[in-house]
Amino acid sequence: MIRLGGVTGLPVVCAGQLTGRVEQTVLTQDGRRLRGLVVRRGFGGARWLPVEDVQVMGQVTVIAARKPGKLPRDADFALGSVRDTAGLELGRVTDVFITGDHGHVAAIEITLGPLEEMTCGRMLAREFAVCPIPGEPGQVLIPTGCALEPVRNWQRTHLREGGDGE
Repeated sequence: MIRLGGVTGLPVVCAGQLTGRVEQTVLTQDGRRLRGLVVRRGFGGARWLPVEDVQVMGQVTVIAARKPGKLPRDADFALGSVRDTAGLELGRVTDVFITGDHGHVAAIEITLGPLEEMTCGRMLAREFAVCPIPGEPGQVLIPTGCALEPVRNWQRTHLREGGDGE
């Protein structure tokens, strides 16, 4: 399992050469899969590395099959506010967990607010849908009554079972 927040800032290497660092991770419009990485080197322009060109996304580096190319115009999609299907505002997406094999989103991390974060920590949602809003981060919808679980419990289960906690 890979936490996308931990990928930001990692060096990207292609054919043994540093090509830049991950500046941003971008999901597909439905929020279900990693689409690619925005890579930047120094003061140069941002470049695009589609997920298909990522050979290894490790804890200390990203290894690419080919050098990053031209950045697509719609490479800025992110997840934003979280609501339940009844319209109740729950919080904001703070991170995303993906599977290491195909980049599928396994869960999203949500902050319910500063007070709730101090008392019970951040929460995870495995069931969600994304409602893209043009020009804004995608709004995440969680089915009413869907159980959220504390991040720390999920990470313990994941580490113990060596899987995605299911």
